[in-house]
Formats: sequence, C-alpha cells, structure tokens
Amino acid sequence: MKRALIVLAAGLALAACQPKEKAADQSLASKAFMEKTVKEPGVQVLPSGVAYKIVRSGPATGIKPSLNDEVKVHYEVDFKIKTIHYTILAREERPKRMSWSFVEGEVMKDNKGSWVLEPEGEGRTKVTYSVDVTVGPLVPKSILNALVDQSLPKMLDALKRRAEG
Repeated sequence: MKRALIVLAAGLALAACQPKEKAADQSLASKAFMEKTVKEPGVQVLPSGVAYKIVRSGPATGIKPSLNDEVKVHYEVDFKIKTIHYTILAREERPKRMSWSFVEGEVMKDNKGSWVLEPEGEGRTKVTYSVDVTVGPLVPKSILNALVDQSLPKMLDALKRRAEG
C-alpha cells in the first residue's frame, strides 16, 4: 500500500510538471501585445526591447537630482487590459550601486532591487542585478509572463551589449 501511494504521488508530481499549452499561448499573446504596443504613437523602444511612453514630465527648468540624491520615480504602465501606477524611491550610489524600493502603487505589494557593479581587474566588471517583486493574487499570469519572458532577458542583453561595445 505504501509503495502504491509513493508511485501515485510520483506520477501526480510528474504530471504537474508537464509543460502546459497555456504557457505557450500566453507567450504568444505577450509577443502580440508588445508588437502592437511598439507601433503606437509616442512609444519609444530601448535597445533592450523595453517599450515606454512618457505621459508627462516635470518642467525643463525644474529641480535636477544630484549625486546620491533619492528620487521618487512614478511609473504608469499600460497593459491594455489595465493601466497600473506605482512609485519607487531610487538611490544612485556612484559608481558602484543603484537601488530602488517600493513606495506605493496598484497591483504590486513590493518592488525592490539593485544593480551592483564590482571591478574585477583587467577592465572587467561584475554586474549583479537583483529584483524582488511581490504582486497581488489577482494579477493575470500573462502580465507576469510578459515581464519575465521578454523584458528581463532583453534588459540583460542590452546591458551586456552596452558594456561590450
């Protein structure tokens, strides 16, 4: 009996690990969404593939941050099914670190992370990117997949190209 339960449990675990067709559908939906978004008026696309549109900015004569200032950055992200707003507090600690922490926003419960640069000699630098995002339980998986499947790899590839070129 014990052996039968172990075999049954192993079978269920393996079945749960099988790739789901929905994941492929979500990746295709994410790709189609991005292809449509980048064609909209005012949308800028970075070499990393990240698309953005400046909705509004402060006056050109406004206050400019200086070295080691903390700056509140307000984001508005349009996912077509929902536009979310959030604010982070960004800190630049030149030349070794840039970090941020979550202040407030919709959908997210937390968003903190950093870029850390460490010299390794011979013109080499070790870059460590860390991010910890906690979202609410009602966030569609297609949005999370778009962030993970597209944005993160493109951002890291752009960083590598910039560092090498």
